Amino acid sequence: MAAIQGIELSKSFQYFQVLNRVSFEVKEGECYALFGPNGAGKTTLLRILATLHRPTSGRFEICGHDGLREKMKVREALFLISHGSYLYDDLSVLENIRFAIGLRGAEPTGPEIKRALDRVGIGAFGSLKSRHLSAGMKKRLSIAKAMLARPSVLLLDEAYASLDERGVDMMNAYIREVTREGTTVLITAHDRAKTAEVAHRAGVLNRGELRELAVNELLTAHALFNVIKWIAWKDLLSELRNRENISSMFFFALIVILIFSFSFSLDPKTTHELMPGIIWIAFGFTGIIGLGKSFLAEVHNDCMEYFQIVPAPKGAIYLGKFSGNVLFMLIVEIILFPLFILFFNLDVLEKIPIILLIFVAATIGLSALGTLFSALTVQIRAREVMFPILLLPMAVPIFIGAVEATRGVFSGDPLPMYVDWIKLLVVFDGIFMVVSFWVFEFILDY
Repeated sequence: MAAIQGIELSKSFQYFQVLNRVSFEVKEGECYALFGPNGAGKTTLLRILATLHRPTSGRFEICGHDGLREKMKVREALFLISHGSYLYDDLSVLENIRFAIGLRGAEPTGPEIKRALDRVGIGAFGSLKSRHLSAGMKKRLSIAKAMLARPSVLLLDEAYASLDERGVDMMNAYIREVTREGTTVLITAHDRAKTAEVAHRAGVLNRGELRELAVNELLTAHALFNVIKWIAWKDLLSELRNRENISSMFFFALIVILIFSFSFSLDPKTTHELMPGIIWIAFGFTGIIGLGKSFLAEVHNDCMEYFQIVPAPKGAIYLGKFSGNVLFMLIVEIILFPLFILFFNLDVLEKIPIILLIFVAATIGLSALGTLFSALTVQIRAREVMFPILLLPMAVPIFIGAVEATRGVFSGDPLPMYVDWIKLLVVFDGIFMVVSFWVFEFILDY
């Protein structure tokens, strides 16, 4: 049975045709080596098979699953080792492995991870942050992740790049082992001698043409909450170590509080009228700073590509990022609100529960939109400009509902007089979350 099958695959970038009706197949347990000059289309072909690129025409199958219509099943079956390391600099070697494999629905034990790291020669560096790894060590870490993932199809783009002689021998030993066990390997390389040691068949890709030379159900084990857990865990751990988002959000809001507190001398009635607007100006623009950076960590080391090819529901990835954003914003709001009380002499201690409810409802809505638009704009060069342009008009109902509900609390109105504004927040929270959950997959895949 063919584990990989390409059927007249073509790919063009504007007017340049990279692949021209390429057809091939690789059987189960076979290693197929793909050679060709730089720019021949080798990486493009692998990225199509990994569902990172969509072919201009033609189709392909991985383990019998249609690559265009059954992407989740394809992603469950394969593992890609590419030019990007898919590592997070602030996570250690062990934490990067737990995160990467955890997203695939597995939780390897400590001894299993240690064995994999020892096999690739970096067992002594488990606690080292990945920012300190050399390119060769990062490649070895990618191989260790593949060992723990145990894919049916392994795609190796420039498999020997950055590896020393021992690393090349280790890579070949690993390829021999997995092909004996039934894994299919598609490898691109330039070193024909080393590749010949493991390849069963080979082909040359040149000028877009190939010349021959010599998983069941949708990921059920990959529970939604498991993916959310790993994404939120990674974001929280990274933020605890670099404190970049929370620090910038906190100091921006603190400056807003100080400026307004020294700019106005207000009587209590005027304070109750103006304070809701001042509070949500501070919280809103603080949110823009934090939410706008939500996906920046994913761009570094091409980690966004790992999100694209991991066999996880993309909506779960969205919810994981969303959960972290809500938590970060609420932490900043809870720290800052006592400062508002202190600087503006607010008498609202008895109303803290209803105020917290308003904060949570408004923060959920802002985070739902902000997480989506952050993913949408992260690859754009002018993302700092585009993000607020997209977010602010859509967030108008959230800001209106939050300001009016907060004004009702500060003015001492009975709950029935402003409860409709809280209901408005809840309704828009639901709308924004549902729409963002479903749209996120298209943003991540295209």
